Amino acid sequence: MKKPMYYLVVATTLDGFIARSPGQISTDWTSPEDKVHLHKMEDKADVLLLASKSYNLVKERLKKFNCIVLTRKVNGIKEESKFLTYINPAKSDLDEYIRKKLYKKVCVLGGRVAYNFVLEKGFIDEIYLTIEPVVFGDGIGFFNKEVPLKHFNLVSAKKLNANGSLLLHYKRNE
Repeated sequence: MKKPMYYLVVATTLDGFIARSPGQISTDWTSPEDKVHLHKMEDKADVLLLASKSYNLVKERLKKFNCIVLTRKVNGIKEESKFLTYINPAKSDLDEYIRKKLYKKVCVLGGRVAYNFVLEKGFIDEIYLTIEPVVFGDGIGFFNKEVPLKHFNLVSAKKLNANGSLLLHYKRNE
Protein backbone atom coordinates (compact mmCIF):
# COMPACT_ATOMS: atom_id res chain seq x y z
CA MET A 1 0.00 0.00 0.00
CA LYS A 2 1.08 3.54 -0.75
CA LYS A 3 2.39 5.59 2.18
CA PRO A 4 -0.42 7.42 4.00
CA MET A 5 -0.27 11.22 3.82
CA TYR A 6 0.32 12.84 7.21
CA TYR A 7 -0.57 16.50 7.58
CA LEU A 8 -0.28 18.72 10.64
CA VAL A 9 -2.86 21.34 11.48
CA VAL A 10 -1.35 23.87 13.86
CA ALA A 11 -2.36 27.29 15.19
CA THR A 12 0.36 29.37 16.81
CA THR A 13 0.85 32.80 18.24
CA LEU A 14 3.24 35.24 16.62
CA ASP A 15 5.87 34.08 19.10
CA GLY A 16 5.38 30.41 18.16
CA PHE A 17 3.25 28.97 20.97
CA ILE A 18 0.31 26.56 20.70
CA ALA A 19 -0.81 27.05 24.32
CA ARG A 20 0.07 29.10 27.39
CA SER A 21 0.36 26.04 29.64
CA PRO A 22 -0.18 22.26 29.61
CA GLY A 23 -3.87 21.40 29.53
CA GLN A 24 -4.99 24.79 28.26
CA ILE A 25 -8.53 24.20 27.07
CA SER A 26 -9.37 27.61 25.70
CA THR A 27 -8.70 28.36 22.06
CA ASP A 28 -10.38 31.75 22.30
CA TRP A 29 -7.14 33.26 20.99
CA THR A 30 -7.61 31.60 17.59
CA SER A 31 -9.78 33.27 14.98
CA PRO A 32 -13.17 32.04 13.76
CA GLU A 33 -11.56 31.65 10.32
CA ASP A 34 -8.94 29.31 11.76
CA LYS A 35 -11.66 27.22 13.37
CA VAL A 36 -13.42 26.91 9.99
CA HIS A 37 -10.13 25.79 8.43
CA LEU A 38 -9.56 23.27 11.26
CA HIS A 39 -12.97 21.68 10.72
CA LYS A 40 -12.39 21.40 6.96
CA MET A 41 -9.07 19.67 7.56
CA GLU A 42 -10.64 17.25 10.06
CA ASP A 43 -13.43 16.44 7.59
CA LYS A 44 -11.04 15.53 4.76
CA ALA A 45 -9.03 13.09 6.92
CA ASP A 46 -9.56 9.35 7.24
CA VAL A 47 -8.25 9.48 10.80
CA LEU A 48 -7.23 12.10 13.35
CA LEU A 49 -4.05 11.60 15.38
CA LEU A 50 -3.73 13.22 18.80
CA ALA A 51 -1.72 12.95 21.96
CA SER A 52 -3.78 11.78 24.95
CA LYS A 53 -3.86 15.14 26.79
CA SER A 54 -5.07 16.94 23.66
CA TYR A 55 -7.66 14.27 22.94
CA ASN A 56 -9.04 14.43 26.48
CA LEU A 57 -9.56 18.18 26.12
CA VAL A 58 -11.67 17.88 22.95
CA LYS A 59 -13.01 14.31 22.91
CA GLU A 60 -16.69 15.30 22.99
CA ARG A 61 -16.28 17.30 19.78
CA LEU A 62 -14.42 14.44 18.05
CA LYS A 63 -16.90 11.62 18.72
CA LYS A 64 -17.94 11.37 15.06
CA PHE A 65 -14.33 11.03 13.79
CA ASN A 66 -11.93 8.10 13.59
CA CYS A 67 -9.30 8.95 16.19
CA ILE A 68 -5.98 7.43 17.15
CA VAL A 69 -4.70 8.58 20.52
CA LEU A 70 -1.04 8.26 21.46
CA THR A 71 -0.67 7.14 25.07
CA ARG A 72 1.65 5.19 27.34
CA LYS A 73 -1.33 3.89 29.33
CA VAL A 74 -1.95 0.91 27.05
CA ASN A 75 0.36 -1.99 26.38
CA GLY A 76 0.27 -1.86 22.58
CA ILE A 77 -3.00 -1.19 20.76
CA LYS A 78 -6.43 -0.91 22.33
CA GLU A 79 -9.42 -0.49 20.02
CA GLU A 80 -11.82 1.19 22.43
CA SER A 81 -14.66 1.53 19.89
CA LYS A 82 -15.32 1.70 16.16
CA PHE A 83 -14.02 5.29 16.13
CA LEU A 84 -11.39 5.30 18.88
CA THR A 85 -8.05 3.52 19.15
CA TYR A 86 -5.35 4.00 21.77
CA ILE A 87 -1.78 3.21 20.71
CA ASN A 88 1.40 3.12 22.74
CA PRO A 89 3.95 4.15 20.09
CA ALA A 90 6.80 2.70 22.14
CA LYS A 91 5.22 -0.76 21.94
CA SER A 92 3.37 -0.71 18.60
CA ASP A 93 4.03 0.44 15.05
CA LEU A 94 1.65 3.33 14.40
CA ASP A 95 2.34 3.54 10.67
CA GLU A 96 1.81 -0.20 10.27
CA TYR A 97 -1.54 0.08 12.08
CA ILE A 98 -2.61 3.01 9.88
CA ARG A 99 -1.69 1.11 6.72
CA LYS A 100 -3.53 -2.01 7.94
CA LYS A 101 -6.66 0.10 8.45
CA LEU A 102 -6.20 1.51 4.91
CA TYR A 103 -6.20 5.10 6.13
CA LYS A 104 -4.88 7.36 3.37
CA LYS A 105 -5.03 10.78 5.06
CA VAL A 106 -3.87 11.28 8.64
CA CYS A 107 -4.62 14.66 10.22
CA VAL A 108 -2.28 15.34 13.14
CA LEU A 109 -4.03 17.72 15.53
CA GLY A 110 -1.54 17.85 18.38
CA GLY A 111 -0.49 18.43 20.98
CA ARG A 112 3.22 18.69 21.11
CA VAL A 113 3.70 14.96 21.86
CA ALA A 114 1.93 14.01 18.61
CA TYR A 115 3.71 16.71 16.60
CA ASN A 116 7.10 15.58 17.97
CA PHE A 117 6.34 11.92 17.28
CA VAL A 118 5.50 12.39 13.59
CA LEU A 119 8.44 14.79 13.19
CA GLU A 120 10.90 12.30 14.69
CA LYS A 121 9.54 9.45 12.54
CA GLY A 122 9.74 11.54 9.36
CA PHE A 123 6.02 11.09 8.67
CA ILE A 124 5.14 14.74 8.02
CA ASP A 125 4.15 15.40 4.40
CA GLU A 126 2.36 18.74 4.84
CA ILE A 127 1.92 21.42 7.47
CA TYR A 128 -1.02 23.82 7.66
CA LEU A 129 0.13 26.56 10.00
CA THR A 130 -2.15 29.35 11.14
CA ILE A 131 -0.29 32.25 12.72
CA GLU A 132 -2.58 34.33 14.90
CA PRO A 133 -1.65 37.97 15.66
CA VAL A 134 -1.35 37.49 19.42
CA VAL A 135 1.66 37.07 21.71
CA PHE A 136 1.88 34.92 24.84
CA GLY A 137 5.49 35.73 25.74
CA ASP A 138 5.90 32.20 27.09
CA GLY A 139 4.15 28.90 26.60
CA ILE A 140 4.28 25.60 24.77
CA GLY A 141 5.81 25.44 21.29
CA PHE A 142 4.60 22.87 18.81
CA PHE A 143 7.97 21.08 18.58
CA ASN A 144 10.57 20.58 21.30
CA LYS A 145 12.75 17.77 19.91
CA GLU A 146 15.93 18.16 17.95
CA VAL A 147 15.89 16.18 14.72
CA PRO A 148 17.97 16.18 11.56
CA LEU A 149 17.16 19.25 9.47
CA LYS A 150 13.85 18.92 7.61
CA HIS A 151 13.04 21.14 4.63
CA PHE A 152 9.58 22.24 3.54
CA ASN A 153 8.41 24.38 0.62
CA LEU A 154 5.73 27.03 0.90
CA VAL A 155 2.74 26.08 -1.25
CA SER A 156 0.45 28.95 -0.33
CA ALA A 157 -0.03 31.86 2.04
CA LYS A 158 -3.46 33.28 2.73
CA LYS A 159 -4.59 36.18 4.88
CA LEU A 160 -7.64 34.86 6.74
CA ASN A 161 -9.08 38.10 8.13
CA ALA A 162 -8.63 41.85 8.61
CA ASN A 163 -6.75 41.24 11.90
CA GLY A 164 -3.93 39.54 10.03
CA SER A 165 -4.37 35.84 10.81
CA LEU A 166 -2.26 33.98 8.24
CA LEU A 167 -2.66 30.45 6.94
CA LEU A 168 0.56 28.98 5.56
CA HIS A 169 0.61 25.66 3.72
CA TYR A 170 3.93 23.80 3.40
CA LYS A 171 4.88 20.53 1.72
CA ARG A 172 7.89 18.43 2.59
CA ASN A 173 10.79 18.98 0.24
CA GLU A 174 11.41 15.53 -1.26
